[in-house]
Amino acid sequence: MTDIESLRRLTEAVETAGADIAPTYAEYVQLAFAIATDCGEAGREFFHRLCRTSAKYQREHAERIFSNALTTRHGEVHLGTAFHLAETANVKLCNTEVMNNRRNTENTENTPSKVLTHTYIIRWRMTNRTNPKSC
Repeated sequence: MTDIESLRRLTEAVETAGADIAPTYAEYVQLAFAIATDCGEAGREFFHRLCRTSAKYQREHAERIFSNALTTRHGEVHLGTAFHLAETANVKLCNTEVMNNRRNTENTENTPSKVLTHTYIIRWRMTNRTNPKSC
């Protein structure tokens, strides 16, 4: 799954939940950097869709924040931050198809894939407890 596809799924889940995943300015800026770093310009509309759930949303301001994030590129902030913010806002996003489509994983059914972001690993840990709950 590509970063854009992951972002699309996250955006749909956030919109469905009606959650404000970046209620503070600091989280708002982190969300912009996370999307800009991993998705570039292609993530701009998703950023707007994620921010629109906030009563404080202003399109022009969001444009400036995202444009700034694109030009300054904080490489240490990645898309996993957006998933973390969504989890913090209690947005449920089931990643079973991501977790179940790994290749060359004989005898590794209880270990996370090395290519997943930390958020996917957190989700894996949460869903692989002794009494896992399905999404």
